[in-house]
Amino acid sequence: EIREQNGHSLVHAAVVTEGAAVGSAEANAFSVLQHVLGAGPLIKRGSSVTSKLYQGIAKATTQPFDVIRAAMNQLKAAAQGGVTEEDVTKAKNQLKAAYLMSVETAQGLLNEIGSEALVSGTHTAPSVVAQKIDSVTSADVVNAAKKFVSGRKSMAASGDLGSTPFLDEL
Repeated sequence: EIREQNGHSLVHAAVVTEGAAVGSAEANAFSVLQHVLGAGPLIKRGSSVTSKLYQGIAKATTQPFDVIRAAMNQLKAAAQGGVTEEDVTKAKNQLKAAYLMSVETAQGLLNEIGSEALVSGTHTAPSVVAQKIDSVTSADVVNAAKKFVSGRKSMAASGDLGSTPFLDEL
């Protein structure tokens, strides 16, 4: 755990655990989980108000420092099967759209090819990536959430940390 107390009025915190190998089926499940929880396109007003993470935080707290606990509780709920087929289908569609839009320009496609070649030595066609995303099941997403919840976590926080929980309090 790393905590940096400073004069900033906001707290920035990250809770992380071991993920999955890039390009693996498990990595795709983690990506879908992100979108189930609310990752995706953002707009200034009303952004992601229907996401599970947003709703869980809004219901759980009126205090800003309870947000981290509320977010962890949403992950725990997902790990206990609190993910519907509709959630997963919507998340897969959002993930595919984001990926396919990122490679629709020559620059985006070349960046993807270069990055993938550096990491794995090969390149996967966008249509194949979309098929792999489509193959993610609700059970895969629940297993990804379980791996996060049960994994050894690290936390980094920076800002006015007086009310920020410690990792072992989550």
